[in-house]
This record gives sequence, C-alpha cells and structure tokens, in this order.
Amino acid sequence: MGNLTNEKAKQGLLLVFFLCTFLWPLAAQVEISGNVVDENGIPLIGVNILEIGTSNGTTTDLDGNFTLMVSGNDAMIEFTYVGHHTQRMTVGPDRVFNIVLEAESEMLEEIVVTGYGTQRKSDLVSSVAVIEVEDATRVPTTNIAEMLRGRSPGIQVTLADARPGGTSNILIRGRSSLLGGNAPLFIIDGVPADNINAINPEDVESIEVLKDASAQAIYGARASNGVILVTTKRGGSGGVKVNYHGFYGQQWLSKNFDLYSGEEWAQMRREAFRTDNPQGDYEPDEFVFTSIQRESLESGEFVDWEDEVMRNPEQQNHSLSLSGGGEFTKFYASFSYWDQKGLVPGSAYKRGTARLNIDQKVSDKLSFGANLYLLTDRQDIETNAYTRFITLQPLAKVRDDNGELLRFPTDNPNFTNPLWDLRESNRDLKANEYNFTLFGEYEFLPKIKYRLNAYLTRRNRTGGSYQSSLHSQAFAVDGRAALFSDSRNEYLIENILTYDTKISDVHNFDVTLLQSINERKYDNSTTEATGFPNDLLGYNGIASASTILPVERVAWDRALLSYMGRVRLNLFDRYLLTATARADGSSVFAPDNKWGFFPSFAVGWKIHREAFLSEVELINELKFRASYGSVGNEAIQPYQTLGLASPENYLFGDETAGGYQAGSSLFNPDLKWETSTTLNIGLDFGLLKNRVVGSFEFYDTETTDLLVDRTTPGGTGYTTIISNIGQVRNRGIELGLEIGLIRSNKLNWTLMGSFTRNRNEILELFGEVDDEGNPLDDISRNRFIGHPINVIYQFQYDGIWQTTEEIAGSHMPDATPGRIRVTDIDGDGAITADDRVIINADPDWYGNLATNISFGGLEVYADVYAVQGATRSNFFLADYNSGGTLQGVLNGIKVDYWLPENTNATFPRPRRGQADDYIWSAAVQDASYVRLRTLSVAYHLPVKLIGKAGLGDVTIYATGTNLVTWTDFLSYSPEVNVGSYPDAKSIIFGIKISN
Repeated sequence: MGNLTNEKAKQGLLLVFFLCTFLWPLAAQVEISGNVVDENGIPLIGVNILEIGTSNGTTTDLDGNFTLMVSGNDAMIEFTYVGHHTQRMTVGPDRVFNIVLEAESEMLEEIVVTGYGTQRKSDLVSSVAVIEVEDATRVPTTNIAEMLRGRSPGIQVTLADARPGGTSNILIRGRSSLLGGNAPLFIIDGVPADNINAINPEDVESIEVLKDASAQAIYGARASNGVILVTTKRGGSGGVKVNYHGFYGQQWLSKNFDLYSGEEWAQMRREAFRTDNPQGDYEPDEFVFTSIQRESLESGEFVDWEDEVMRNPEQQNHSLSLSGGGEFTKFYASFSYWDQKGLVPGSAYKRGTARLNIDQKVSDKLSFGANLYLLTDRQDIETNAYTRFITLQPLAKVRDDNGELLRFPTDNPNFTNPLWDLRESNRDLKANEYNFTLFGEYEFLPKIKYRLNAYLTRRNRTGGSYQSSLHSQAFAVDGRAALFSDSRNEYLIENILTYDTKISDVHNFDVTLLQSINERKYDNSTTEATGFPNDLLGYNGIASASTILPVERVAWDRALLSYMGRVRLNLFDRYLLTATARADGSSVFAPDNKWGFFPSFAVGWKIHREAFLSEVELINELKFRASYGSVGNEAIQPYQTLGLASPENYLFGDETAGGYQAGSSLFNPDLKWETSTTLNIGLDFGLLKNRVVGSFEFYDTETTDLLVDRTTPGGTGYTTIISNIGQVRNRGIELGLEIGLIRSNKLNWTLMGSFTRNRNEILELFGEVDDEGNPLDDISRNRFIGHPINVIYQFQYDGIWQTTEEIAGSHMPDATPGRIRVTDIDGDGAITADDRVIINADPDWYGNLATNISFGGLEVYADVYAVQGATRSNFFLADYNSGGTLQGVLNGIKVDYWLPENTNATFPRPRRGQADDYIWSAAVQDASYVRLRTLSVAYHLPVKLIGKAGLGDVTIYATGTNLVTWTDFLSYSPEVNVGSYPDAKSIIFGIKISN
C-alpha cells in the first residue's frame, strides 16, 4: 500500500510540474484592448496591430476598437496604417490604450504606383489618376473596363458587347490613331496584359491610370493611348487572414423604346398600302394581310416576340482569399468562380480563377517573389436570330395546337421563328490561360538595387459553332459547323537598375535604368464544313461532313527591344523634376525605321510649402505641374512593310494547282512610328483641412506621322497603301473633385465628381490640295480635315414636307407630302452629294457624380454617370432589315410617322413600294444620356455580434446597377444600336466575411 501511495504522489508531483511548465506562459499572457483614431478623432478601420517578434496580431474593427492577447507586460506592440506614422509601445501595467496615429502628411501623401516603382502622390508631376478600388468593385462584373467608368476624368468607357463575358472600349483622352488601336496598355503587377478582363476583381489592390506623355514615356511604344496599372493584393505579416465574398443577383431588360403592337403594326401596314394606292384609299384587309395575319387580327392574339425570347437571368459569384506571412515569407492566395446567364437563351459565361502571390525575403539585401495566375472560362454565344425578334411581325403564331414550336410563324417562309433558330444552334468559346511572373531584387551597393522581372503567359482558346439542318441559315446545306482555335504566347524580361538617395537631408534624387525584351506570338486556325448526315454530334461530328472548306490559318509574331532611363529630383520638398527617355525597336518596321526615341520632361511646384502661403489656413495642398513629351505607336500589324501574298488556286493544264497572288495592299518599306506629343498642365489642391481636394488639367496632344491607308491610283493592281502622312490633335480639360461634407465619429458624407471635355481633330491627311488650294479629304472613309475622327456624314434632316404648294419650286421638286425634307446646304437649288453635313459623333463632355454616406454600420453609395452631346446613327430607324423603312413588311421601333391626319410627325409616311430616299437623315439621334449607374446599401454587422465567432467584419449589401437611364436615343443602351446584344439592369445581394 505504501509503495502505491508513493507512486501516486510521484504522479501528482509530475502532473503539477507539467501543468506549471505548459500553463505558465498562458498565465503570463495578458489581454489588452483599446481604440485607434486619426488626428481628427475619426476611428481608423483595419489598423494592423502586431506583437513585435511574433506573428500574433489583429486589426481594428469599424469603430477603431481592438482586443489582443499578448505575451506579457514586456511585449512591444506595433500599430501600422497606410499613410500614417507607425507607432510602437510597450504594454507595461496598462491594459487599455487609446492610440492616435498621425498622418505622414495630408491626403495627397499616399503612395502611388507609377510604373517601375512608386512615388508619393504629393511628388507626382505627371498626370496619374488613382482609382478608388472599393468604389469601382461595387459594380458586379467580369468586365474591368466597366469598373473604371466614371471613376476618373479623361477615361471614357463605352459598351462594346453587353453579353455575358463581353467587353467595353476604353479611350484615354480621345482617339489618336486611324489604323492602330486606340485602347490603352494594361500593366498587371508590372507586366503587360492583352486581356484585362481575365483578372479577378477581388484580387485588385490598386489601379492607376497614366494619362500624359511624362507618365507614359516609361512604357514607350505601347503607351501612346495611355496606361492602366493594376496591382494585385499581396500578403502581410501576422496571422492568416481569410476573406470571402459571394453574391447572387438577377438581371432585367433595360430599354427606352416600344415595338409596334399587333394592332399598331397592322395599321402601319394598312397605311403603307394606302400610300401606294393612286386613289389614296385603304385597301381591303383581304388584300393587305395573309390568312395567318387575318386570323391573328380577328382573334386579337398577337405575339410579343421580345417577351417570348427574353428571360430574366441569374448571376452569382464566389471568391475566397487567404493571406498572411511572417518576417521573411508572405503570401496571398485566391480562388473565384463566376456564373452568369444571359438575357437571350443560348448566352452564358462561366469563369474560374486561381492566384498565388509569394514574397520571400532571403536577407537584408536579397528578396524575390513569384505570381501565378490561372484562368479557365467558357462563353456561350447565342445565334444571331435574337435580333430577328425585333423585326418579326406580331401577327404570327409561335406554337401549334400541341405546343410545339412552329418553324414559320407567318405565311412567309423567309421569316423563321427566332426561338426555332435559337434551339437549332449553339456556339461556344473555351479558354485556358496562365500567367507566371518571377522577380528578384538585390541591393549590391548602398542605395543601388538591381531587379529582374521575368514574365511568361499563354492563352489557348478553342471554339465551335453548329447550325443544324433545321436552322434557317443551314437547312439548304444540311447543317453547318465551324471549329476555331487560337493560341497567344508572350514573354517579357526586364533588367532594372535603381539609385535612390537623399542629398543634405532636404533633397531626394533617384535614377531608374531599364532594358527589356518583349515578344508576342499568335496563331489561329478555322475550319468550316457543311453537309452532315445527322445533327447528333453537332460540331464534334465535323469529320463526317460531306464538304469541308479550306482551312484558314493566321500566324504572326512581333518583338520589342527597349531601353529607358528616368531621373527624378525633389528639391526642398518644393521643386520637383522628372526626365524620362525611352528608345524602342520594333520588329514590325523595316530595318531603317525600327527604332523610335521618345523623351519627356516634367516639373512641379508645391506652392503651399512656400513661406507666403504658410499662414493661409484655407490652403493645405497646392501644387502646379507641367509636362511635355512624346510616346510612340506601332499602329500596324506585322509584315505590313513587306509584300504580302495570299493563297490562290489556279489551273495548270487540266489540273488545279496551288499558288499565290499579290495582296490588295501595296507594301511600303518606309513606314515608321506614329508619335504623340503632349503638353500637360495641372493644378492639384486641398482646401479646408483637405475636406475639398481635387485637380484641374489641360492637355494638348498632337499625333504626327499618322499611319493612314489611302486608295492607290488605278492600274497599279493594288487598292490601298499605308503611309505616314496624317496628323491628329486632341485637346481637353479635366476636373476631379472630392468634398468631405461631413466628417465625424459616427457620420461621414463624401461627394465625388469628375468632368471631361475633349476635342478631337484631324489636322492633316494626304498633304494634297484641290484646284483651289484646299486640303483634300478622304470622303470614302469619312475622314475630314478640321473634324474629328468619329463623324457621321449625312444629309441634314429638315422636317417633313406638308403640302404640294410647299414643294413646288423647292430644291426637292420630286417630293410628295409626307416625305422627308433635307437642307440644301450649298444653296444651289438641288440636293446633291455636296449637301451632306459632317456631324461630330463624340460627346461634348462626360462625367459622373457620386456620393458615399456612412452612419454607424450603415453605408449608402450612389453614382450617376452622364454623357452629353454624343450623336449616333440608329440604323433601326432607317435600315430595311432592321424594320426602319416603314414599309409594312417588318416590325420595328415605334415612331411617330406622318399621315394626312397626323401632320406634326417627325418620320415620313409609310410606303409599301420604296423607303424614303432620305430616311437615314431622320435616324441621326442625340445619344446623350444620364444614368443612375450604381446604388448600393451595405450594413456592417456589430462587432459584439460577430466577435465571438472570431470574425473581424461581416458586411451584407444590396447593389443595383443601371437602374434608370434618361436618354432620347431609342435602344437598349445609348451606346449601342438596338441590334447589339441588349444591355441589362441588375440587382444583387451579397455578403463579405473576413476574420
């Protein structure tokens, strides 16, 4: 018994020893809490709080509060927040801390990515726009371009394709090229990207836009249309942070026009027949309508094709990210899935992405990192039959008595049921893409660093389409299929040397030197076939087709070798200077013209730091800046300086042999760079303790040596030749403004706005003059000296002729009442081609107004986008196939047409036999609009409610997009014609969760 008692005593002592050993550190831990605010007493959200020497940390909540278990009274705690001085303290005996973080300077001191480095915003001397990512990502879309709409002056975004997975066009300070693209250069994490929409919006940390030559010059040849810099998120020190964002929503059709109802269309058809009746009487319905049309009229059962075809689709998105790290290794990883159905059956888009960003510090001198991004997506594209429902007459029958689709809903076999064609076709595009970036940095001498960037990307796409033997466009050939595949490869290697130093503690000086090589390769193949034994396999059965057409193949590669040097100087933190020079050699030009040299120079003056403004409390920031410089544009495809030949079969005796013939364009070995030279003057300001901050800019850009295609003289055997003979100018003003209306502990109200006015003008084309010494225009291509690139060349609408007396003796003696009257511009008493007018299609100005209000955990955001003075030619008001000719054959947009009983109309009288000769003049419409683009309401759940679950923030929100549009342009969107894929308005509900 004694031995047993002794054994238990030993076990008890052993247990006490282990408990003391392992619980002593826990017993030594203490809990600290507190609040972090800025100098104005406003709580700071997301302040990083870290126990030095450990990975133990947390962040402040929405009210600036925090709680953290630390190792003991001797623990040192660090508080860090972007734009504010880092603060450290030892815990000591206190447990509650109220921390005030001082700003490094005022609002303009934030760090901005400028390309090949960063810079304080207050030190910028070139035109760089910083996009507020939080506001931009409120728009639920895979189209990054739409996220930029209205976020900064000088950036014009127009819808190109509204279907799921579609794109938009971005113009920065207007069009400057005729043959080359006008899209900006996209740089993601320091490397170029052709497809900015491939990036997951949840990964974006910051977006900067380089708008003038001084900012763009560091990217040289590919930057002539501006540069958009996207920086993705990276890991930080501390524990692993997890973020989830998911939303679900629905879309609805957005439009501002009506189609003719069944009765309205029937009456329009009667009027068309009446006009062509010499007696002017209505024809009997038995003569005007077919049997199916009369049946529909008698029963009152009409077809609303828009309602039959369109649907209210769903969309959803799920994104998950993890980030963290320690002193030496940091990581950021994300995964996302996007699924969106389209308004039109057969259209949809799915996308999955994965990203891994790693930063590794090897020593105080050596560090490296890597970015890996993977994407896979699928876009389903509907057949073009959806445009047919707009023009298909409503006196029809969609289904038979058994509910089956009717192939021909009317008596006319030329009109196929659009639902039938949608069912009998499919088209899809699948893509896989990877981007890999490896970079390393070594400080081999004090203040001198070398950095290597290496980038590799590959995108493969495959696609196919199939129209069955029952499809309206393929039944005559027993089905039609097409297969498509393409591949894009690119690599980039950059060697960067930087020197950064201070001189006498009052001056900053840095130098950046760059050498890079960039090569892009592209190829695609297309195969088409007809004559299928059955429709079972769709395009996968292309091998069984009876007729396989010749394969089309395109392949090219282009390379760019570049050298760049940049010097930046800051004297007394008042006087700023940046000088940049870049030389680019492009493979697309002939040997004598491969190289282009593009310098720039910029200066800045921080006026508010001068003694004469030191006592002016109203002004907190005032900086004048000016820049002047040039950038280049390759603007042509590879091999344009060479003589190109196209494959052509020919007869050799009794046999067919393959050969080649010269292309239609005459080669020009003297082609060289387009060069855009910009003068930019800007003023940045911050007033009333930076409650009012903004910038004003004026710019003047001239593009010379413009690459222009022109018609060659007859007899040469060629139709066109490209030459450097043009000149274009863009001038404009930009204003950006942000006003902090209310800043308090509980309520914050901010108002933001932007305004842009750009004037585009062709200064020179061919350099040739007519007999009177006037410069020659290129009328066949709608290019006119002294006018913008984007114009409409059309007769000028002047109302509707009302009486025969009014017509007699006029400049249009052959007109009849109810026909369109156009203006005799040259006054020669007749309408000729010389009476056409040049109409500027670009807007007079565009901008936005946004507001953000937060009260406690509630946040409301709204923005209104406006485009004024834009003009478009709406072919759905004039084109026969679009139902615009009022001939009573097709349906179309409902307009107010002229009748003897309705003489105040704006459109001509319906006419069965022939459309009005000048109906296109009536189709020119004002495309100005104002749109409530975003309305978002969010609520941050109280920390007391979610803190017990270990969560730092849970936000639920609802966002409406494109809710209301005010415009006179008759379409689904004022930026596109009716025949384009319909734009939509949407409402989504989402949740964001982070620990």
